[in-house]
Amino acid sequence: MSWMNSVGSTAGPTIDIDSALDLLAASVQLRGDDFVYQPVWMEESRYLTCRYAIRGIPDCIVGQALALAGVDIHELEAMPDDGVRDLYLRGELPVALTLGALAVFDAAQQRQDRGRNWGDALAHATAAAVKFLDLLPDAILAGQASGPAGEDRWRRRVS
Repeated sequence: MSWMNSVGSTAGPTIDIDSALDLLAASVQLRGDDFVYQPVWMEESRYLTCRYAIRGIPDCIVGQALALAGVDIHELEAMPDDGVRDLYLRGELPVALTLGALAVFDAAQQRQDRGRNWGDALAHATAAAVKFLDLLPDAILAGQASGPAGEDRWRRRVS
């Protein structure tokens, strides 16, 4: 299964909403549904945050997902310890994301950073995907809804 596609104008691969959910599910499978990430206190900014990678291994749920997508561990370690949404807005991600993928990664990261387990983070991200798709006109989804990557797939994940 390919995690990435080349949709969009950004050079290099783009992670879409479906791939983001698959990457998160694979990340949860690696660490377990009940894994709870421990955020790191950043003294200079005085807040808890996640690190995408440390000492050569992915650390947080989004870092693990990006590593599975093929992002080099050194690129993950070089990323600022800010939320994925902030990095996206500043253009500091080492990979392109669709808005749907951003919504899914942000939902998982926020749930994780609030001390919830990764299984719950995945469920929250899946629910965010469904809500995101509810914003799109049916005509946009018409070509995708019958395939394995269609809206029904995400709805089944939530139920």
